[in-house]
Amino acid sequence: MNSTFSYKTFSDNLKLYMHINNITQTDLINDLDFDKSAVSTWVNGTRLPRIEKIITLSEYFGIPVHEFFISNEDKDSNALSNLRKDEQELISTYRKLDYHKREHLNHLVMYFLLLNDIGIEKATERTEELTQIQTYKNI
Repeated sequence: MNSTFSYKTFSDNLKLYMHINNITQTDLINDLDFDKSAVSTWVNGTRLPRIEKIITLSEYFGIPVHEFFISNEDKDSNALSNLRKDEQELISTYRKLDYHKREHLNHLVMYFLLLNDIGIEKATERTEELTQIQTYKNI
């Protein structure tokens, strides 16, 4: 990979994740205490940030570091555009959570999904039991 390609790829992905999350250059500068001219060079594709800045950006957007270096041709950049606005807002809000809050939310969702599965299983078992009772067989 030559440096021009990686600069452009990084820039394209940075702009993509900024767009998805409704983030401006000013937001990056203020939220992450980045230098204005540095952010401008990253967005314009003339320079790459240092690795610690890339890590900060990946945490900020809630994505793995390597996502900045994968060409848009290699991933479905239209995936989020097919979502409803409220779904996009949920994803944007989720991505703004810090790692621990995302992990906590993930555990809660998994717990509720498990409870739902258990509830469906119990309801199915109870329905089968009721169908064996003579009174309910004739209904």
